[in-house]
Order: sequence, then structure tokens, then C-alpha cells
Amino acid sequence: MDIKQALIDKQFLNETNEIGFDELVKDPLNEEIRYLNNFSFYRIFKLIVKRYLINFLNIFLKKKIVYDKERAVENVKAKYEKIAGSYIDYFYDHENMGITKGGTQKRENYTAFNHHENKIYLIRGGRSIDPPINIVSKFCNHHNLKSLIEVGAGELTTLYPIIKKTNGLNFISALELSPNRLKHGKAFLKEKGAKINHFVACDASNIPYEDNSFDVSYTQFCIEQVPLLAKKIIDEMIRVSSKYVIIMEPSYEFSNKITRNRILHKGFPILKNSHFKNSKAKIIYRDGLPFTRYELYGEITILEKKNKYDGNPIMRHPTNHKKIELSDDFIICDGTEIKINNGIIDFSNI
Repeated sequence: MDIKQALIDKQFLNETNEIGFDELVKDPLNEEIRYLNNFSFYRIFKLIVKRYLINFLNIFLKKKIVYDKERAVENVKAKYEKIAGSYIDYFYDHENMGITKGGTQKRENYTAFNHHENKIYLIRGGRSIDPPINIVSKFCNHHNLKSLIEVGAGELTTLYPIIKKTNGLNFISALELSPNRLKHGKAFLKEKGAKINHFVACDASNIPYEDNSFDVSYTQFCIEQVPLLAKKIIDEMIRVSSKYVIIMEPSYEFSNKITRNRILHKGFPILKNSHFKNSKAKIIYRDGLPFTRYELYGEITILEKKNKYDGNPIMRHPTNHKKIELSDDFIICDGTEIKINNGIIDFSNI
């Protein structure tokens, strides 16, 4: 499979029109882009120095300081518990031609970037989740992958289109930090007539599955929220994958000035090759992710396990790593019963 060609192929998008940066900045709807564009050299310098200082304290003094308080795991969980359901609302807003229940017209366009051309595009009638959905489904179909786990699955609004576009999947798991988001996502899938095997609420730095459980593990714009856990989450995704890992996150290396300023401002991680260094996997592709949002331009890293197996999903406890037995209503681990809440296997408070 020619991954780069699959990424730059615009056929999966609706109408695309090239626009200039000045036109982008003047658009009254792009207030955040104007704000990020006005960052002074001194402000950027302060953010970079702050980041280096925090990295030093975390590495050498074993601190656990985040670049921004919003990036603390407990704050991330609280935020998404509160807004649970909003991503499904957005999904239906777009599906219903941009008309909300109140009759208000919503803009169906988004501004995208392609670093290969260094061009900005207005994508009419498209969604910024379309490029990740397109490449994951194409990759799974090309390699005939049968089992997958999405890490940071949210409300399953990105997993659902992948399920629709991917052939032959026989085991699917959704892992998400917020139980409330999974509750909404479970109802969303039911409404859409789609089914998956497991809904798991858990911190992604301790994925509750045995090694080599899934043919592919993937995530899209999830690790950005928890920079202190970035390396550990990637290592866990490699551990539970039996063949491939696909990671799509905001890119500092392959992006533009606006995205780089946003990463610094929001305290997102700056991903480097060192994040993906692992004795059991190798990078087979790493580059920008064309046609993702201009102000949050993505990158994609695909890793291949050095020894590949067919995935065999087996659950284990996230902390003591003991085997789990599942019933309809309970998890049984080491003789202890943990209730399954509304079909959600909830380890979020462990």
C-alpha cells in the first residue's frame, strides 16, 4: 500500500478550494487563528523555555508537572465527562446538512492544510475527521486486519464510520477515559445499528488487555490531551497490538506556524521519533496528515510489530495484570467481582 498516495488523494473529500493565508485570517469565523497568528516572538520564546524547564524537572527530579493545568488527567476526565454527548450532536448536525434542531444554519466547511504542497484549502461539506477515518479504513482493508481497538474513542463518532468502511472486522473495542462519553457512544452505535464487542472506560496508560490482543491499535487526536502519558500510552498501544499501530496527533514537526503556536499554547506534546522508539516495533511511516485542520494540523505514525501474530483479545486487570473473566453483569478478577455499568467495563476510578 502506498500510504502517502492514499493520504494525498482528495477523492474522499467533497469540494476543495485553495485559499490564501490572508483570506483565512480575515474570515470573521477564524478568531482563534487570528489570536494564534498574533503571538509575539517573546511569548513563543517564554512558552518554549517553560516547556524545557518542565521537561528538566520531570526527567531529572521525577516531578509530574504538566505544561498547562488543563492537561492533568483528572482535569481532562472532568472536562469530557461534562461535555459528553456534544460530539454526537456535532455528528448529527453535519449529517443533517448542517441544520440544528433549533433551525440554526451551521457552517459545514473547514480549513485544511497540506504540508506537501504548503497550501491551505477550504473543504466544503467535509469534516476534519474524514482524513483519519479514510486512512485507517483503507489500511485495515489492505492488510485484511480482523480486530482493532481505538484508544481515546470518545463518543464513537469516528469509530462508527471506520466500522462502516472496514471489511471483515470480527472484534472491536473502544477504550475511553470518560465513562459518560462511552455511555453516549453506546447509545449512538445502537441508534446507528452498529455493534462492537467491548466498551472500556480506562486510563490509556494501562490498557486492560494482554499482549498482542488486537491486529491494530489506533488513536486520533487523543494523546494531545495528556502529554505526560504520551510515551507510556504509545508503548501500551504497541504492547496490545499484534501487527500494527496507527497514531494520529497534532504535529509540531510537519505543520505550520498556527498549529505550532497552538501546541505550545495548549500544552500539547511535541511528538518526536523518540516517542515511538520501542524494541518490539518499528516505524514504517511518519509524516504530516494532509487535509486535517489548518489550526490543528495532524501527523500520522504507523508502526509495525517486529513479530506479527493474529490478534487474540484477552482482558486483564489494568493494575495487577491478572486475567479477567467476563459475565453479562460482572468482571471477575482474582475472585473479586466488579459490576459492569450499562454494558461499560469501567476501570476509570482504579
